[in-house]
Amino acid sequence: MKKVDGGEEAEIEICCKAIDGDLNSQPENMSVGWNVLGICINHWSKVQVKLNPGLELGEVKAAPNTPMPGSAYWGDGTINKP
Repeated sequence: MKKVDGGEEAEIEICCKAIDGDLNSQPENMSVGWNVLGICINHWSKVQVKLNPGLELGEVKAAPNTPMPGSAYWGDGTINKP
């Protein structure tokens, strides 16, 4: 990644999907299809991750405080995006 190699933070998205023994895979999103046996969660799981090359190996940066129910803002003032 060019940003990380240059010492800048970079945001990436990590996703995973399941594949069964017959090589059937989960749909990327819910609008593609509905699997009643998928227990209502049958789309790809995705998470946004921020890479910070300035952290030392093993160093963990604390997450901001969780917002109060109904609030759109995290403890650091950033907007809570689902």
